[in-house]
Amino acid sequence: MSGAAPAASPTADVDPHHGQQIVSHGYTVLLSSPDGTIAPGSRQGLFDHDTRVLSTYELLLDGVVPSLDTSGLIDSDHWTARLTVPRPGGEAAGPQLPHDALELTICRRIGRGMLETLQIDNHSAVDAVTSFAIRVDADFCDIGEVGGVPQHLGQTTSTWDERDLALTLDYRASCGSRTFHRALRIRLVRSDSRPVCRARELTFEVTLPPCGSWLAELAYEILVDGRWRSPLVDHPVLAEHNRLALGWRRDRAHIESDPSSFATVVEGAADDLGTLRNWEYDVGPEAWIPNAGLPTYTGLFGRDTVTAAWQAALVSPELLRGAIAALAATQADFDSAWHDAEPGKMVHEIRRGPLSELNIIPQRHYYGTQTASSFFVVTLSELWHWTGDTQALRQHVDAAQRMFDWAHGFGDRDGDGFLEYERRSARGLKNHAWKDSDEAIRYPDGRLVSNPIATIEEQAFHWLALQRMAEILLALGEDGRSAQFLEQARRLRQAWQRAFCVPEDGFYAMALDPAKRPVRSIGSNAGHALAAGLVPVDPDGANPPRDLSIRARALARAGESHAASVGENGHCAEYTSRRRSRVASIRAYRSGSDHAYGV
Repeated sequence: MSGAAPAASPTADVDPHHGQQIVSHGYTVLLSSPDGTIAPGSRQGLFDHDTRVLSTYELLLDGVVPSLDTSGLIDSDHWTARLTVPRPGGEAAGPQLPHDALELTICRRIGRGMLETLQIDNHSAVDAVTSFAIRVDADFCDIGEVGGVPQHLGQTTSTWDERDLALTLDYRASCGSRTFHRALRIRLVRSDSRPVCRARELTFEVTLPPCGSWLAELAYEILVDGRWRSPLVDHPVLAEHNRLALGWRRDRAHIESDPSSFATVVEGAADDLGTLRNWEYDVGPEAWIPNAGLPTYTGLFGRDTVTAAWQAALVSPELLRGAIAALAATQADFDSAWHDAEPGKMVHEIRRGPLSELNIIPQRHYYGTQTASSFFVVTLSELWHWTGDTQALRQHVDAAQRMFDWAHGFGDRDGDGFLEYERRSARGLKNHAWKDSDEAIRYPDGRLVSNPIATIEEQAFHWLALQRMAEILLALGEDGRSAQFLEQARRLRQAWQRAFCVPEDGFYAMALDPAKRPVRSIGSNAGHALAAGLVPVDPDGANPPRDLSIRARALARAGESHAASVGENGHCAEYTSRRRSRVASIRAYRSGSDHAYGV
């Protein structure tokens, strides 16, 4: 058996949460074990505004940890579970039977905190006298620190209000002149018996007649920006959210297909997108954005927000409206090295956890991206494609122009026509391109490329944005300015072909390094240029050269950056598609285009 490969698992775990339960509504996210508990020291918790406000939740019924029978989502913000504890003793003759048990039902509603209903049922013909305990704690950890070592050390105090039956965990921290204050208040709304609070544990004495029930309801309220977010006080707001969510599910575009499996996948994806809605960023009932991912990426993430919006435009234009409004409202109007911000640049991410609020990291408003800026213009044009809303163009064309002012100044510091990026923030990202991990851009021998860097895909995104801006201006009757943007796009395409084409590799360079030398690593980056339509096409379709089609299509499908050796028998002249290419003109956008970033 020496050297034998291990037997393959019959099933692969593709669940990113590995069986854990996730329930969410806007900024509030609960990640727990299937039985509803939150294990201390784990990555689980109740999170709100990027802060873990509940890091421990344990239950004891009759001095025993209940066993899970079943649990699951009723809706994305509504979860329930049933747990049991066997009753000791019992015999076949009765009245207490060997299989008699106490059953605990937990129902939770998430949204601006959490509303929890607990019911204990005595499935027995005899009385039951027992105790029920809830043990809680909160570390107020930043979402970015979960599973790691905290970079901020504040103080948490706990108080029990006997009159209001409320346990409050209050957290305060400071760093320099900055202060941070969050709190969790667990308030007993109603209960069939009063609790006793010791430290951070609530204990209820429960007396149940045969087949009797005991009920309690708790509200978990969260202090953010000096205001308590409460599922009870904010119930009218949450009810309106529910009405809007149901209306969106009903009124959005629906897909039918034969076979039906394709429509099933699309319908499920659309519903999932709706459950990610971050209600705190709504600018109206028909303009909203989704969270980028749960539980870690709640809030506004520039390129994720606009990319999801135009990719989902077939389902609903509401995400387009929300994304454009959110980015325009947060467009940088200041120059800050700490935030990698320059006037006209679009935001990369906005965080609300303690690390950001205390200014330990720059993500309170962080601008270390190039992609979001170009994609803002693409997304604005997509909104017009799908709705014909010229007023939206008028409203946001100035923000688009400010983005180009940034691109031609701060974005192109050496004036060669290409967008380069350089990290200015000590806690910012090294790479501000599509692949933003620090190790993403490497030479073929594995060395990291130093900044400033001009990546191939960011030039493609900027080229696409130039054409889309020309289209926007034409729609607004500004023909002269439209022609100027088309001319800029034409010049960029020519310069790009000369700078990034590596004939001896039969491919395009991943990037240009600080000396403007091609980074000849092979990765999926070039697939974006292919998808955008920047890779030139033989306009006559005659004498097609040996092309990049197989290689480029494969790389465009690649999910992550990778290096690989390629043969030397390709040519980097022009890519010939089997379909006739559109003429590079505004009207082609009006009638549809043949590349991935088209209509």
